[in-house]
Amino acid sequence: MLKPSLCIYGFILGVLLFQSIHAQDLQSGNGTAVPVVCLAIEAPNKYAGTTTGVYMSAIEKNDWKQINNGLTNTRVFTLQILSDSPTTLVAGTVEGIFVLQNNGTSWEKRSNGLTNPEVRSLAVLNGSLFAGTTSGGVFLSTDKGAGWSRISNGLPGDAVVYSLSQSGGNLYAGTQLGIFASSDDGATWHPVDKLGAALH
Repeated sequence: MLKPSLCIYGFILGVLLFQSIHAQDLQSGNGTAVPVVCLAIEAPNKYAGTTTGVYMSAIEKNDWKQINNGLTNTRVFTLQILSDSPTTLVAGTVEGIFVLQNNGTSWEKRSNGLTNPEVRSLAVLNGSLFAGTTSGGVFLSTDKGAGWSRISNGLPGDAVVYSLSQSGGNLYAGTQLGIFASSDDGATWHPVDKLGAALH
C-alpha cells in the first residue's frame, strides 16, 4: 500500500521547518547551503529533495547525509514515501522516476512507459501512484512505479503539471494553465473554474 508523503515547496536555503521538526541548513560538499525543493517525512527518517540530490536524516536528529547512489540526475522535484517500508521512497527527477532500495543505500530507475522523463509532482490515490510531468501530462502506475501509462485525456498537451493532490476521491493537477480535476482516477480531466470548486 502506498501512503502520501509530506512535501513542502519553498525558495529558502536549507531545510524548511515543518510542525515540530527543526532542521539545520544542509551543506553541499563545498560548505554552501543547498536549496531544498521538497520534504518527505515518515518515521524513523526524514528526507530532503534538493538540486543536488536527496538527503536523509533521523527525525529526532539533524545528521543529514547524501543518498545519491544510482541517481543519474540529482535535480529532484518531488518525493513520495512508500508506506510498506519507511526507508523506501520514490523520487521524481529531471530524468524520470527513481525508487530508493536496499535500506536507503541505492536508487533504482523505474521509468518504463514514462514517455516524458521530467517528473514534477507525485501523488497517491486508491493505491495507485500518479506522476505529473513537464508538457507530458499525468502518468499512472499500479505497481509502485514498475510500469507507467499516460492518463491525460482532457489535459492540454503543453500542460506542465507542477503539483498533484487528492481529496475526497478526486485528483487535482496544478498547471501553468490552471487547475484540472479528475473524479475517475485520472482517466479524464476537467478544468476547475474556481479554486475549491466542486466536481460535478
